[in-house]
Amino acid sequence: MDCSGFTKTIYYSAGLILTRDASGQFRYGLERSIENGSDSLAPGDLLFFGRVRDGKPGITHTGMYIGDTEFIHSSRLVRINSFDSTRANYSDYLLEILQGARRIAGVPSGEGFVRVSQHSWYF
Repeated sequence: MDCSGFTKTIYYSAGLILTRDASGQFRYGLERSIENGSDSLAPGDLLFFGRVRDGKPGITHTGMYIGDTEFIHSSRLVRINSFDSTRANYSDYLLEILQGARRIAGVPSGEGFVRVSQHSWYF
């Protein structure tokens, strides 16, 4: 399972259907600041990784913040990494390419995501 399929599956199990790929998921939800590391993040926030291309973030990877400076993502295997450089699971590479974060939990359904209970397939 790739990274965006992983986050899509996690949210689906909680009753929310996300758009399919990482770059699509990046376009929706409430933007969260990443300037102070994980200070403004809450468990469930989606994290987006990639490189800036033509002045815009080129999103190629996504994961979910799980709290206490850690996030879970799928990169060949499901992994848990940390933003804390003192931890064994710290990844300076992922921190270097972190481009943004979005909060989906608590945001009303709209373009890019919808509650399973509101989707016509599930009536």
